[in-house]
Amino acid sequence: MITRAEVAKRLGKSVATVRRLEGVVLFPHTRGNGDRLFDEEEVERLRENPTLIRDHGRSKWFGAARARPPRNPRTPPLDVEVILEMVEVLESAPVRSLQRAGLDQDLVERFIEAAEAVRYR
Repeated sequence: MITRAEVAKRLGKSVATVRRLEGVVLFPHTRGNGDRLFDEEEVERLRENPTLIRDHGRSKWFGAARARPPRNPRTPPLDVEVILEMVEVLESAPVRSLQRAGLDQDLVERFIEAAEAVRYR
C-alpha cells in the first residue's frame, strides 16, 4: 500500500491529479486516521493505461475552457467616418509635430491615400 504522493510520483502526475482519479479509476483504502493508501497493483495497471489518466485526471476547468467558442483574433473594421477624421487630423497637423510624434511622413501620406480610396468607394 502506498500514499498519494507515492502514487503521484509513480504516475509522473501531481497529487491533485491523483485526487481527481480517486473514486473513478483509483480506489484508496482509508485508515482510521483518514490517510488514504493505494494498492500498488492498481496503480501499476493505471500507469500502463495512460488513456485512463488523460480521460479522468484533467481538471474540469480544462473542459470548460475548451467548450467556449474560439475568439476571433481579427480586430473589428474601423468605421469609415473615424478613418476620415483621422485623415483630417493628419492633414492639418504640421509636419514637425508628426515627426516629433515619431510618425514617418511617407507612412502618413500612404495612410491618407488609402483613406481617400475608402472615401470614394
